[in-house]
Amino acid sequence: MPWGRVVRRGSFANVPDLIEAIFEFIAASNEEGRPFVWKAAAEELLVKHKKCRQRLEQISPGGTAPRRRRKAAA
Repeated sequence: MPWGRVVRRGSFANVPDLIEAIFEFIAASNEEGRPFVWKAAAEELLVKHKKCRQRLEQISPGGTAPRRRRKAAA
């Protein structure tokens, strides 16, 4: 069974067993590593980002505005 499924669907008696399974997964993944290939076009991402911001503004007006830092009390 692929390591990802072992960690996701495994049953662990305690936290150290889970941690050990995670580290084994990482070691196996690094041995069989493949480079990440970005497939999304920048234009598509920008369109999605714009749609998300518009939706968030509908839900919470002003929610996407940059936050201002509070001045520290002197």
